[in-house]
Amino acid sequence: MGGPSPPAATPSARPPPPPPRRTGGRPPTSQVLIEELSRELSGPEDEPLDELVAAETIAVREERKRQTLASLAKKKLPSSTNNSPPPLLPRLPLPSQAELGTTSSRRIVLPRHGFAVSVEGLHKEYATPRGPVTGVRHTSLAIRPNALTALVGPSGSGKTTLLRLLSGLEAPTSGRILFDGVDVTGLEPKARRVGVVFQGYALFKHMTVAENIGFGPRMLGLPGDPAARVAELLDLVELPHIAGRLPSQLSGGQKQRVALARALAAEPRLLLLDEPFSALDPEVRRALRAGLRDILDRAGVTAIMVSHDQEEAFAMADEVIIFNRGSVCQAGTPEQVRASPASPFVMDFVHEANKLPADCIFTRRMGVDAGGRPYVMCAPGDVTAHRWAPGGARAAHADAPDGEGEGGGPRAIGQPPPLSSPLTTPTHVGAAVMDKSFGGAVRKYVLEFDDGVRCAAHVPTAAGDDGDLEVGARAFVRCDPASFLPFDVDDLLT
Repeated sequence: MGGPSPPAATPSARPPPPPPRRTGGRPPTSQVLIEELSRELSGPEDEPLDELVAAETIAVREERKRQTLASLAKKKLPSSTNNSPPPLLPRLPLPSQAELGTTSSRRIVLPRHGFAVSVEGLHKEYATPRGPVTGVRHTSLAIRPNALTALVGPSGSGKTTLLRLLSGLEAPTSGRILFDGVDVTGLEPKARRVGVVFQGYALFKHMTVAENIGFGPRMLGLPGDPAARVAELLDLVELPHIAGRLPSQLSGGQKQRVALARALAAEPRLLLLDEPFSALDPEVRRALRAGLRDILDRAGVTAIMVSHDQEEAFAMADEVIIFNRGSVCQAGTPEQVRASPASPFVMDFVHEANKLPADCIFTRRMGVDAGGRPYVMCAPGDVTAHRWAPGGARAAHADAPDGEGEGGGPRAIGQPPPLSSPLTTPTHVGAAVMDKSFGGAVRKYVLEFDDGVRCAAHVPTAAGDDGDLEVGARAFVRCDPASFLPFDVDDLLT
């Protein structure tokens, strides 16, 4: 009843091979590559190539790829004017958990492979309706490898802009960025071997912890077992038990560690941290400082951290760079910067310095030479305040009665003592204690001299009773003349 039946299929006919499967833009797995290579090398009438032969061919190709990357690493990288994708900087693997030990208390000296970072004449301007705004101003600096360097300075000083320039998220207006002497100014971010821990961590909310950490290596197509890599990094940050949790199920400290593990997953040689503790409460911040430093030491990368917390930066960093208005004001170890500020701005920023008139009682008695400048400054930690003068005279209370005070009769705070006062000696000046607070290792005082000028003094608690003053008491005050730094108002802007 129906039409003619379709012709029967020939037994020898072979259906065409299915197209290669590529889903989600991800690199093909080894099995998919083997299947594709089998189809590619097999003729239409031949049997498929043996999978073992295909696997060996894949291995040969991978070895040639490694040799090519190694040869590229020895050559100067091309500039960004080339339209072809730039070669990646050489990647060195993170130490395995076996190398690190099973606990954080076991510290092993590992080979270091962090970048030596330098910038030359780096300048960045932003166009705005009101004219160009400078983020980084013709800056040159060098950051030694395998160290933690902290960038500190007031808001808007250029710290985060420099971080973005180093990562490749911003392009400089002029100047060069070099990693291990190689110019990377024109390289795109993924080619720089740089990891970034953002201020808000930027974890993917719909992904588990393991998926967040494995995202970077998967997108970059890094070799190796992804699951083993994730487990290794979770062990490194001491969170092996949370691999299946979502970011919403983590505490602030756990999110910070996961963000760090994700940044290290791409095997960077430079790690950039933008205010890594800003979203945490003070107690958690203190607890994580030592842990972060331990992880960075064990990972063996160069790290650059932006921080507004001076205590945090000076406690953690190997080197500190002070920024202001887009320029570097001073660079050195925390001890060097604190002991020898290079400018009035650095002294004021680092120490919250006392700013005093150059002709006040205190500076004149200390023999300070201001060199014609109207003001001088000194660090509160350089000011000493004692109950007793060097000769043994005791500082009496400001309201002391006859026979106990300084001139026979009660005297209000701020009223000048007589010239014969034991509080006015060739090396010390009398002052009234106006305020007192406890700062851990120091007692913090606000002192007022008899001309109404006030200054702060931070006296170590180790000074004992001699440095323990009550509000309303009189004190012997001194500061080494060499500790004063003359300045005028314009000096505080640069």
